[in-house]
Amino acid sequence: MKNSILALALTLLLSISLVSVSADDTENEDRQERGGEYRTQMKENREERNSTVKENREEMKENRSEMKEENKDHMSELKEYLTEEEAAEIKEVHEAYMESMKDDEKLTKEEYTALSDSEKEEMKAEKMEAMEAHVAEVKAILANNSEALAKFEEMQASKSEMKSENKELKSKNSEARKAFREKRGELVDTYKKAFVTRLGSKLDKIDDSKLEKVLEKIEAIEEKYEANDKISDERKDKILSQVQALKEIIEDRLAESE
Repeated sequence: MKNSILALALTLLLSISLVSVSADDTENEDRQERGGEYRTQMKENREERNSTVKENREEMKENRSEMKEENKDHMSELKEYLTEEEAAEIKEVHEAYMESMKDDEKLTKEEYTALSDSEKEEMKAEKMEAMEAHVAEVKAILANNSEALAKFEEMQASKSEMKSENKELKSKNSEARKAFREKRGELVDTYKKAFVTRLGSKLDKIDDSKLEKVLEKIEAIEEKYEANDKISDERKDKILSQVQALKEIIEDRLAESE
C-alpha cells in the first residue's frame, strides 16, 4: 500500500512539474536553434526510440512470465522423479540458500543506490557464486538419479536462455536510449538536473514494478502532448523536453537495479 501511494504521489508530482520547472536561459538559446526540420527529426527519433524500448520491455516481461510458468511445470515434473529422501535434502539446501539471500534483501533502495559501482559488482558476484553453489548442491543430491538430474538441468538451461535473451534486450534498449540522448537538445539536460534535485531520493523508495507503471503514465503524457496540435510548437517542445527528462531519470533508476 505504501509503495502504491508513493507511486501515485510521484505520478501527480511529475504531471504538475510539466508546467513548474524553469530553465529560461538555456531555453532561450535552445529555442533559437530549433526549426521545423529539427522538430520533425526529433519527433521521428523519439517515436523510433519509444517503439524500440517499449517493444523490448514488453518482450522481457513476457519472458519472465513464461519462465515462471515453465518453472512451475518443471518443478511439478521434477517431484515425480524424486525419492522422499532426495526431496527432503533439496528442501533443506534450498531453505538454507533462501535464508542466505535475505541479508541482501535487508538493504533499502537508498542504501543500494549509495553503494559504489565496485560494491554493487561485488554484491552481484557474491549472489552469482551463491546461486552456482546452490545448483551444484542440488546436482550432487541428484547424482544417482539420472531422470531427475536431466529434468533439473533442463530447468537451469531454460532459465539461462531467458536471462540471456533479456540481457540482450536490455542492451538493445540501452543502445536505443544512448543514441536518442546524443541527438536530443541540451534543454532536456537542464530539466533533468532540476527534476533530480526536486525528486531527491523519492524514486529509491518505490519498487521497480511500481516505477515501471509510473513510467507508463509518463509515456502516456508524452503521447498526449505529441498529438496535441492546439498548443504552440514552442510550448510543445518545452513540455516534451520535460517529459523526456523525467523518463530518463526513471529509466536510469530502473537500470541500476537490473
